[in-house]
Amino acid sequence: MSLSPGTRIGAYEITAPLGAGGMGEVYRAKDSKLKREVALKVLPADVANDRERMARFQREAEVLASLNHPNIAQIYGFETNPAEAGLHISALVMELVEGEDLAERLKRGTIPVDEALPIAKQIADALEAAHEQGIIHRDLKPANIKVRPDGTVKVLDFGLAKAMDMAGGAGRAGGAGGDLANSPTITSPAMTMHGVILGTAAYMAPEQAKGKVVDKRADIWAFGCVLYEMLTGTRAFRGEDAADTIAEVLKSTVDYGALPTSTPLALRRLIERCLQRDPRQRVRDIGDARAELDFIIAGPAPSTPAGSAAPPASLASRAWPMVATALVAGTISGLASWASRPTPAPPAVVRFQVVADAESARQTNFNRQVLAVSAEGDRIVYAGDRLYLRSVSDAALEPIPGTEGLMSVTHPAFSPDGRSLVFWAARDRTIKRLNFGSSTVATVCPLSEGGLGLTWAGDDIYFADTGQGIKRVPANGGQPTLIVPLTGREEAYGPQLLPGGDTIMFTLGTRGMTSWDRANIVIQSLRTNERKTVLENATDAHYLPSGHLIFGRGGVLFAVPLDLTQQAIVGEPIAVVEGVRRAAPGTTGAVHVAVSASGTLAYLTGPVSSSGASLQLGMFDRAGVAEPLSVPLGAYDHPRVSPDGTRVAVGVDDGREPQVWIYGLARSSAARRLTFGGSNRWGEWSANGQRVAFQSTREGDTGIWWQRADGTDTAARLTRPGPGTGHVPQTFSPDGRHLIFDEVKGDRVTMMDLSLATGTVTPLSLPESHAPSDANFSPDGRWLVYSVLPLSPATAVVYVEPYPPTGARYQISKQADDGHHAVWSRDGKELFFTPGPGNRFYRVPVTTTPTFAFGEAVHIQRPFVNAPPTAERTYDVTGDGRFLGLRMDVGADGKPIAPQVQVVLNWFEELKQRVPIK
Repeated sequence: MSLSPGTRIGAYEITAPLGAGGMGEVYRAKDSKLKREVALKVLPADVANDRERMARFQREAEVLASLNHPNIAQIYGFETNPAEAGLHISALVMELVEGEDLAERLKRGTIPVDEALPIAKQIADALEAAHEQGIIHRDLKPANIKVRPDGTVKVLDFGLAKAMDMAGGAGRAGGAGGDLANSPTITSPAMTMHGVILGTAAYMAPEQAKGKVVDKRADIWAFGCVLYEMLTGTRAFRGEDAADTIAEVLKSTVDYGALPTSTPLALRRLIERCLQRDPRQRVRDIGDARAELDFIIAGPAPSTPAGSAAPPASLASRAWPMVATALVAGTISGLASWASRPTPAPPAVVRFQVVADAESARQTNFNRQVLAVSAEGDRIVYAGDRLYLRSVSDAALEPIPGTEGLMSVTHPAFSPDGRSLVFWAARDRTIKRLNFGSSTVATVCPLSEGGLGLTWAGDDIYFADTGQGIKRVPANGGQPTLIVPLTGREEAYGPQLLPGGDTIMFTLGTRGMTSWDRANIVIQSLRTNERKTVLENATDAHYLPSGHLIFGRGGVLFAVPLDLTQQAIVGEPIAVVEGVRRAAPGTTGAVHVAVSASGTLAYLTGPVSSSGASLQLGMFDRAGVAEPLSVPLGAYDHPRVSPDGTRVAVGVDDGREPQVWIYGLARSSAARRLTFGGSNRWGEWSANGQRVAFQSTREGDTGIWWQRADGTDTAARLTRPGPGTGHVPQTFSPDGRHLIFDEVKGDRVTMMDLSLATGTVTPLSLPESHAPSDANFSPDGRWLVYSVLPLSPATAVVYVEPYPPTGARYQISKQADDGHHAVWSRDGKELFFTPGPGNRFYRVPVTTTPTFAFGEAVHIQRPFVNAPPTAERTYDVTGDGRFLGLRMDVGADGKPIAPQVQVVLNWFEELKQRVPIK
């Protein structure tokens, strides 16, 4: 069945065919809601018209949609709609990846080693991410690997062979004379049974060809086949038809002599280990292969025949000496080139990784900048529980004396000459200066709320002061001067003085915004105060001496040329680094990237999500003891426990479209994605636990929808907001008759009462607020707790009032506490809330009958992640008095995860190639 341009499937309009195979036809389509191009994989009719098969397929596809990695083509959702003659058209909505696949590339000949290595590395990265989620590709081949024009590799059709087989299977083996590299996937109706052959013949592992149950090592075999083919231009196993090719897979010897003589010994041996017929002798984990590729890419390896030399030393033992050697070699090479040629050869781009000590990262606040690089690019500072210094010529990570015991240190910035460093200290809320020569630490000036970015230019420090604007203070200390005042709810982040010294660039957002991706990059004259927006929907911009502007958006670092004379960007932004850690939504505009004037890039890796946080979902008792849930680390938010205490609804932000997932709290329970179609977030359980309400953009606005938690029905709309207005569900009444939600218009939040019986919406008369209400019914339904953030003073307050409202109101938190994120205990005898910044958490004893009364707030341990008043609550209370919450950068064993700092020397050489300046 071929579809013509203009055919619509749900919100998607077919624009052109892209290809066809055993798993369906693929079309280019336009998303009419989000105004983007996608790929639609239209399923075969015998699958689409079988309800039982489709149900199995959709369940499997929901698991695959959870994969989120820069080298994996994303599944966005699933669409189906009636067609003529009673048939149904069903399609997977997938990321549209431009560029040619490896099969097309190989038609032009072999791929040189230096070009094949980064491709193989990215394929391994994709497989590693999938395997960590328990997902096997099963059909890895050149036709399923695309290389975008910018060099980014995208692996397609992850796990779809299994999903199709779960749906009944439609593919057939290619016959004689067919192109086995691109032949339809061989499938069978019963994947779980022995004797099933699944995959494409030329790339199937021997155990797969024999129909045995396979594990991730089948992907490692296919990876070896693909890597061999890239280097030789021919398949490792060739036959006239599928049966003949399978026979070759089972018995023939690989011709390793066909590998180019330039193939490094370590790479040759890696391919041999991937292509071991006995899975027990094969590379056991693709992460091991990826680490070996890292080593091969990082340093030149000898091109010697197999067996002529011992394997090189490990990457861990060679990384730092290699970097130092590379720097010296680069200098010598440059001098020799200058003497013999009219123009010197460009310096080599060198990459290496710094693993920060896991324990030192425990107190790090990733919502503020934690990296700095000296102007010469020879030293890197990382902010953990104190400041740590690394020299590129020294392997040691050294704590900087005088920076310990300050509770949290962030926003490090080198002086222009590299002899000093400034940073923010949380304990006394000041900017401090460290002189490396004398190791003295002195206070520069107070900065009460922690600020929003520091830079050092000339003799002055420039910083953004929360809620006030951008200030300047002498580096030797003194009284700060306000140089960029802000108005209303404006907020600034990351000031940078531009060349010439009379203009400053910064990110301009608003207090209470849910994502700094919606902020703007502006340049303002310090002489006339004239302000110009140079880029919208971006954050944490830096102007580089190369002439580029770099900025963050959705966990990706972009670059674009900037004309300083015209104060305008030139061309379209290009993604240059993916998977960069950033601040959580609604906190700050921080993107953890630092670049030196000499071209050294350092960045902190993290999930590809707008939160940038790798979070653990767990249960916590009042002593702070954690019991992690058996779910992978992820970019979670807004966890809510079901009324019966058996499940949790939680937001998962993949950096594209947030969705609501349901996790069982029992260890044997499976995870399930609840929502599809548009951006869906902030799930709240109905009183009986049968439904979950959430905000959705599926029809263009941001209204509230709900659907059954078991996923057995489709979502239904509850509210329809007006233009420029959004709705956020907060709490259901215990009798199930009312839903309290927030109506957000601009920076104003109003609590609304929806009658589920009549659909009537009634505003609740409350003080003006500029942050989520976190409204929460008491268990008896007679009281509401909520928080209010007024415009001035900008501190939140927790209140309780009767429901229905009578005009009475009780203030639970003190004005100075900045109280927010309040919630009742399940027995109604306690209230919990978070006061202001830091690690504080309070419990308040309460009684609700015959009248309301409350006692003094008592401090208790809070081991989970906090959020500011402008963001949604990050915890919930269970029936046994424990807390379900999120903890940052902690593994399943409860120990901190070591942050990964990636360093690229001479990065400007690469940047100028990828983003040319005309």
